[in-house]
Amino acid sequence: MLGSAANTVLQANSDRDMRGRVVSIYIMVYVGAFPLGGMLMGLLADRIDSTRITYLIAGICCVVGAAVFYLMPSLIREASSPEGIPDEIVSI
Repeated sequence: MLGSAANTVLQANSDRDMRGRVVSIYIMVYVGAFPLGGMLMGLLADRIDSTRITYLIAGICCVVGAAVFYLMPSLIREASSPEGIPDEIVSI
């Protein structure tokens, strides 16, 4: 669900002629993060108990996400307002 929301926000806020490049970089980073995260989780799970490391990483992600939304509330307002979304995206 987060991936589709992030994709929509990226497409809505990018210029029409740059949209393909923006989405391709987003997909490259999004798809490339899973193997790197898997290697990191595997390395840490070998050294520490896998349950503890899972809770640790999840906690760090929650804290970082809460900090981003607390420090930049305009991200939520921009993402939830349909005024900046082009008509071709709204009609899909």
